[in-house]
Amino acid sequence: MVDLGNLCFAAGEPDTLVAIGGAGERTLADLLRDAGAIARSLPPKPQPGDEVLLSCEDRYWFTAGLFGAWLAMFADLFVRGGFFLYRFAGGRWKLMKV
Repeated sequence: MVDLGNLCFAAGEPDTLVAIGGAGERTLADLLRDAGAIARSLPPKPQPGDEVLLSCEDRYWFTAGLFGAWLAMFADLFVRGGFFLYRFAGGRWKLMKV
């Protein structure tokens, strides 16, 4: 799984405040933890046409859900892309005639 603590785009200290509201203050560390939990709860092998519906009570959970869905998608594309590049670099595709 993606190590959320080392993401280069998650600039800021873990205790940076990202949300204030009735549920209390939320930090960047809270957001990354919640988004990671959401990403891990999504199916590990998405199929074409799979969809994610976000229905949230507040903006914080909407952001965490959106970020979590993006992390799951990014991890899937990264792994599939790695396999594609490995197979492409093998060169067997050059031997096929169409």
